Amino acid sequence: MKSQRINAGLCVGGADSSFGELPSQSTERREFLDGLGYREACCVHHCGGNMMRTPYSLAGLLGASFHDALHGLTQPVYEMPVQALAERIQIIFGALGEALARAEAGDLDWIGLDALLGGVRRFNDEQSGADRAVGVLLCLVEPAPSVIVEAPLRRSLERCGVGVAFEDLWFRFTRLHIAAMRRVVRRYCVGPGAVVAAIEIVSEPDCTWLPDENRIERALRPDCDPLNKYVTERHLAQIPDRTAVSRPFRKDDHGGYREQEIDWGRFKLSDAPEVALLDYPWGAKFDKYVACCADLLDHASFAARDEAERGRAAVRIVSGAVANNLDYLIRLHRQNENVFRSFDGIGLRPYHWPRHDMHDQQFVSSVTTSGWQGATPRRFASDYCNRFDFLAEIAALCKRKTPKDSFGLAGKTLWLTEFGVPTKGAGTHVGAGTRQLRNLFVYRRGEAPPSGVHAIVWEDKWDRFLEQVTPQFLADNCVETMLLHSMRPTCSGDTGDDGRSDFALFEADCETPRMERATFRRLLARLGELTGRMPDVDWFAQQTRVNGIAGQRTGAPLSDWTAVDPSWIPEAPGMTQIDELRYLYWACASTFEGRGRVVELGSFLGRTTAALAAGLAASAHPDVRVVSIDSHIWDPWTFEHYGEFAIACLSPDQRRRLPAEAISPSAGGSFRPLFDIYTEAVQRNVEGLSLNLDDCDWTGESIEILFVDAAKSWATLDNIVEQFFPCLVDGATVIHQDYKHFFTYWLHPVTERMIEDGLLTPTVDVRGTSTQGYLYRKPEKLDLGRYLRAAFETDEVDRLLERSRSRYALPEAITVAGAQVHHYLDTGRRADAARLFAATITAGGFRDDYGLTDLFSLMADRFEPLWDRVVAGRRSRVRRVGNSGVVLEVERVGKQGVVELTMESEPGASFVVHVGPHEDAAGSGACAAPISVRVAVAGGRAPSFERELAVAAGVLCPVAAPLHGGRATVRIEASAPILLRAPMILRPVG
Repeated sequence: MKSQRINAGLCVGGADSSFGELPSQSTERREFLDGLGYREACCVHHCGGNMMRTPYSLAGLLGASFHDALHGLTQPVYEMPVQALAERIQIIFGALGEALARAEAGDLDWIGLDALLGGVRRFNDEQSGADRAVGVLLCLVEPAPSVIVEAPLRRSLERCGVGVAFEDLWFRFTRLHIAAMRRVVRRYCVGPGAVVAAIEIVSEPDCTWLPDENRIERALRPDCDPLNKYVTERHLAQIPDRTAVSRPFRKDDHGGYREQEIDWGRFKLSDAPEVALLDYPWGAKFDKYVACCADLLDHASFAARDEAERGRAAVRIVSGAVANNLDYLIRLHRQNENVFRSFDGIGLRPYHWPRHDMHDQQFVSSVTTSGWQGATPRRFASDYCNRFDFLAEIAALCKRKTPKDSFGLAGKTLWLTEFGVPTKGAGTHVGAGTRQLRNLFVYRRGEAPPSGVHAIVWEDKWDRFLEQVTPQFLADNCVETMLLHSMRPTCSGDTGDDGRSDFALFEADCETPRMERATFRRLLARLGELTGRMPDVDWFAQQTRVNGIAGQRTGAPLSDWTAVDPSWIPEAPGMTQIDELRYLYWACASTFEGRGRVVELGSFLGRTTAALAAGLAASAHPDVRVVSIDSHIWDPWTFEHYGEFAIACLSPDQRRRLPAEAISPSAGGSFRPLFDIYTEAVQRNVEGLSLNLDDCDWTGESIEILFVDAAKSWATLDNIVEQFFPCLVDGATVIHQDYKHFFTYWLHPVTERMIEDGLLTPTVDVRGTSTQGYLYRKPEKLDLGRYLRAAFETDEVDRLLERSRSRYALPEAITVAGAQVHHYLDTGRRADAARLFAATITAGGFRDDYGLTDLFSLMADRFEPLWDRVVAGRRSRVRRVGNSGVVLEVERVGKQGVVELTMESEPGASFVVHVGPHEDAAGSGACAAPISVRVAVAGGRAPSFERELAVAAGVLCPVAAPLHGGRATVRIEASAPILLRAPMILRPVG
């Protein structure tokens, strides 16, 4: 089975990282970061990657004073006198208030991030298409604010003269992150040229959101409670395996602690019992840190998701990566069952050194990963947490059906946001004590380990990783992204893990590999295999760079459907949009493996058939034919709308070759000759069958790609499920062309139930169209009865339609709402249909006519169109566009244009219009010119409704004004051309 393409690339430094060569002057700093972003994107691209991960911090956007106030501690909170702690809390409260005001106003220090991401954008602008661009995973680094989390009780602070406490601090802290996250998404994820493709929220929470007592690394007092350290602290002897909190301890020979060995003799009474990891009581303070982290993740991820949907940004939201630490993920969910609700992916850092053995090269072991639930914390840290293939246990939860039985992970993908093979080179790491630890050291090929140190070769371990961790392994375990840590050392000298421990794969120039060439070639080949892009090893071999970047090699696999050139697809008339055709071409050209047939259900004149067949001709199996099934009979609707058009699109030569009955079609006649002639350019890859799907009996042959554009009734869908779904191979692609369409609402309950049962996983959403792709997982036994119409009660259809609508952002969510309206009408619930219709119309999100016409056709009795009543004022004129639009043309940009409408209405009705800048304003710089809407009721002295708005290009903003019955006048003013979409009276539900 062929694996799916995934994101792959490298981790890089952030705008506020301590680069060794970073200039101190602001202008030079900006130039350096811009150049660095460009070089990093260039490096990722030539590695065959498509994504880079860069960190940022709120403290970096707010300045050093904010960081010092919140995090600049020199002693743990538990050592601070209450008066000093209270004074610090007062300072933090004020700093949070100032920071919140800045964040809400957008007054943050964007200079560094703008420069770094600007360099990436500059690189992408030089590329010839989206398949060559590099996306950014922007990672929020936010350590726990210990003073806030451990704030004393309010009464204790009041005694010190401080009138705030934890809830006040935490409220400001979360509001600050919400406001800042919205600003970040709006600035870097929305609009043309946006380079941020994903956001990771709160990196490494299982290391940074812990009480100081449970930490060793970066702890202020690592000696405190030395035998009760959390599982991510790596020091196995200091991680507990029993519940005795106070155990005798001693220092070991390497600066750590272990249990003191005492000859208890006859005086030893008992030993504390071992406790399984998930039940281990770390204490109330530990639990509060986890709860606070969960609360922050919930708020920040919702803000990111909401802002992205508002801006129609296709950005992925990822939880902060944990060290394969399922325990911390489960504890987050226990504290807040909504913690993962807004995330698309779960971040992991699956570094591999089980039992502290750096020489272990069994990345994918035959030893089972099960049994971890019964392990003690120490054994979990030893045998599971630092074991690469333990991610399979997390993936198993992601494959479960519901959030309840998966700890909120159901339906998520895994993002391996950091993975690397470190070394412990000569220098500070090698001393008299550490020489005895024979399995600690790894050296690069060509280096000589110090005398007495046993080591393996870094490149050998990388080779073992590449052999074992295949693209198929990653795909089978829900991995959507894998990023290698790291591209280059960020710090000079022996001060950072990326340089000191050889995590860095390149020198600081982002061009010179640190790895032996043969292994480097294998590594880049793997990155290209994951992304479908062609790496260029030779680019890195050049010591002198030249201006410009070499073009991509021909023959490289297409990274995704957006890389398809529409000119590769033969033209034919039909209703399918060009992006849908590109996706169909790509599915056959780049994902088809020859394990089954390609079947098309519903071809009409062959527009989609040509795309599928052309893709097959360009695939690794160019002799395979698409089986295209259609009745090829003109029904009244297709004949009325496409009969004459289908003939008009023919060339004179094609007309001459058609039989007379095809030249003069009629309803009920066959258009098979037209199908044959429109697909003749790809006829060697087409097997057309003229069959009625309601009577079709499939041969039973295996199917690898199933394209469904014929489920125009629930009865036909039942037959499709019964005939074709049992023949799908595991890993097959299922494509529903009519999925995001108001008419075929039955697709939603059937598909959603398949998703809940694990049969289908949504993959490609062709935005702005009705097409949706899925990955099919073949069950051991397929219970067909669960997916037929008879198995669905009305309430269940309601639930599944609502679930389907929640999957989509605007404008796609509008069409699914239309499907719900259609379902309500079919089941006699006109009031429910009217309410949803009114809510959808007034919520906005329309792009041109997308979804509006469909909704109008369903609920024509609920609105009165008003576009014929629009009258232009001075210095302006109006003209109709499309089915429901009016353009207000302004005589000269900067002058005020006016339109007015008059209407009679009933009590409870509303005036609704969707307002946006017209494309004529695009070059004027006036796209966000103020627009005012005023409604005046006859006899009233003041407007009954008044609103000022400024909207961005491509956005239609809904305006819904209540009417009070009788005569009303609407006046709309603007200083640039604007588009009024669907002015109407919306009648009340009754």
